[in-house]
Amino acid sequence: QDHAERLSKLEIKSTITASSAHRKAKDVDDVRERIRHFIEASELEIIVIVEGIEAQSSMTFQARHSYNSDDIVFDQWFARCMGTNPETGRIEIDLDRFHETVGIDPDDPDDDLFSAAYQSVL
Repeated sequence: QDHAERLSKLEIKSTITASSAHRKAKDVDDVRERIRHFIEASELEIIVIVEGIEAQSSMTFQARHSYNSDDIVFDQWFARCMGTNPETGRIEIDLDRFHETVGIDPDDPDDDLFSAAYQSVL
Protein backbone atom coordinates (compact mmCIF):
# COMPACT_ATOMS: atom_id res chain seq x y z
CA GLN A 1 0.00 0.00 0.00
CA ASP A 2 2.83 2.40 0.82
CA HIS A 3 4.37 1.76 -2.63
CA ALA A 4 1.02 2.42 -4.39
CA GLU A 5 0.57 5.64 -2.45
CA ARG A 6 4.04 6.87 -3.43
CA LEU A 7 3.40 5.95 -7.07
CA SER A 8 0.12 7.88 -7.01
CA LYS A 9 1.87 10.95 -5.60
CA LEU A 10 4.55 10.65 -8.27
CA GLU A 11 1.92 10.55 -11.04
CA ILE A 12 0.19 13.62 -9.60
CA LYS A 13 3.51 15.46 -9.32
CA SER A 14 4.41 14.49 -12.90
CA THR A 15 1.07 15.83 -14.18
CA ILE A 16 1.48 19.10 -12.29
CA THR A 17 5.06 19.48 -13.55
CA ALA A 18 4.02 18.90 -17.19
CA SER A 19 1.16 21.38 -16.82
CA SER A 20 3.48 23.94 -15.22
CA ALA A 21 6.04 23.49 -18.02
CA HIS A 22 3.36 24.11 -20.66
CA ARG A 23 2.13 27.22 -18.84
CA LYS A 24 5.72 28.44 -18.42
CA ALA A 25 6.42 27.97 -22.16
CA LYS A 26 3.27 29.96 -22.99
CA ASP A 27 4.32 32.71 -20.56
CA VAL A 28 7.82 32.83 -22.08
CA ASP A 29 6.35 33.16 -25.59
CA ASP A 30 4.08 35.96 -24.38
CA VAL A 31 6.97 37.83 -22.74
CA ARG A 32 9.14 37.36 -25.85
CA GLU A 33 6.42 38.86 -28.07
CA ARG A 34 5.94 41.80 -25.68
CA ILE A 35 9.68 42.49 -25.71
CA ARG A 36 9.82 42.24 -29.50
CA HIS A 37 6.85 44.61 -29.86
CA PHE A 38 8.36 47.10 -27.38
CA ILE A 39 11.70 47.14 -29.21
CA GLU A 40 10.04 47.67 -32.59
CA ALA A 41 7.55 50.29 -31.35
CA SER A 42 10.15 52.33 -29.47
CA GLU A 43 12.76 52.12 -32.26
CA LEU A 44 15.20 50.98 -29.59
CA GLU A 45 18.87 50.75 -30.50
CA ILE A 46 21.45 48.86 -28.47
CA ILE A 47 25.02 50.12 -28.75
CA VAL A 48 27.81 47.74 -27.77
CA ILE A 49 31.35 48.98 -27.12
CA VAL A 50 34.25 46.58 -26.71
CA GLU A 51 37.50 48.05 -25.46
CA GLY A 52 40.86 46.37 -25.14
CA ILE A 53 44.58 46.98 -24.95
CA GLU A 54 46.91 45.75 -27.67
CA ALA A 55 49.73 43.85 -25.95
CA GLN A 56 52.69 44.89 -28.15
CA SER A 57 52.15 48.65 -28.09
CA SER A 58 49.90 48.99 -25.02
CA MET A 59 47.53 51.06 -27.16
CA THR A 60 43.84 51.10 -26.34
CA PHE A 61 41.38 50.20 -29.08
CA GLN A 62 37.61 50.23 -29.29
CA ALA A 63 35.04 48.54 -31.46
CA ARG A 64 31.46 49.79 -31.58
CA HIS A 65 28.40 48.24 -33.10
CA SER A 66 24.73 49.15 -32.88
CA TYR A 67 21.82 46.78 -33.04
CA ASN A 68 18.22 47.70 -33.90
CA SER A 69 15.06 45.59 -33.80
CA ASP A 70 15.93 43.80 -37.06
CA ASP A 71 19.21 42.55 -35.55
CA ILE A 72 17.81 41.13 -32.32
CA VAL A 73 17.04 37.40 -32.34
CA PHE A 74 15.61 35.10 -29.70
CA ASP A 75 16.72 31.56 -28.84
CA GLN A 76 20.10 32.17 -30.43
CA TRP A 77 23.58 32.23 -28.96
CA PHE A 78 26.79 33.60 -30.42
CA ALA A 79 28.87 30.92 -32.12
CA ARG A 80 32.28 30.16 -30.64
CA CYS A 81 34.78 32.44 -32.31
CA MET A 82 37.64 32.04 -29.88
CA GLY A 83 39.66 28.94 -29.19
CA THR A 84 43.09 27.43 -28.80
CA ASN A 85 45.09 26.48 -31.89
CA PRO A 86 45.95 22.79 -31.39
CA GLU A 87 49.28 23.14 -33.23
CA THR A 88 50.64 26.23 -31.47
CA GLY A 89 48.66 26.24 -28.23
CA ARG A 90 47.94 29.94 -28.78
CA ILE A 91 44.54 31.53 -28.37
CA GLU A 92 42.99 32.61 -31.67
CA ILE A 93 39.91 34.64 -32.58
CA ASP A 94 38.03 33.82 -35.78
CA LEU A 95 36.64 37.23 -36.72
CA ASP A 96 34.65 35.69 -39.59
CA ARG A 97 32.44 34.00 -36.96
CA PHE A 98 32.16 37.05 -34.67
CA HIS A 99 28.54 37.87 -35.63
CA GLU A 100 27.48 34.27 -36.29
CA THR A 101 24.71 32.82 -34.12
CA VAL A 102 23.52 29.29 -33.51
CA GLY A 103 20.10 28.17 -32.37
CA ILE A 104 19.42 26.91 -28.88
CA ASP A 105 16.46 24.91 -27.69
CA PRO A 106 15.10 26.46 -24.48
CA ASP A 107 12.80 23.45 -24.04
CA ASP A 108 15.74 21.03 -23.97
CA PRO A 109 17.55 21.19 -20.61
CA ASP A 110 20.28 18.96 -22.09
CA ASP A 111 21.13 21.52 -24.80
CA ASP A 112 24.67 22.59 -23.86
CA LEU A 113 24.31 25.98 -25.54
CA PHE A 114 21.08 26.69 -23.69
CA SER A 115 22.70 25.69 -20.40
CA ALA A 116 25.63 28.04 -21.10
CA ALA A 117 23.27 30.88 -22.04
CA TYR A 118 21.14 30.32 -18.94
CA GLN A 119 24.16 30.22 -16.65
CA SER A 120 25.56 33.43 -18.14
CA VAL A 121 22.50 35.45 -17.15
CA LEU A 122 22.27 34.16 -13.59
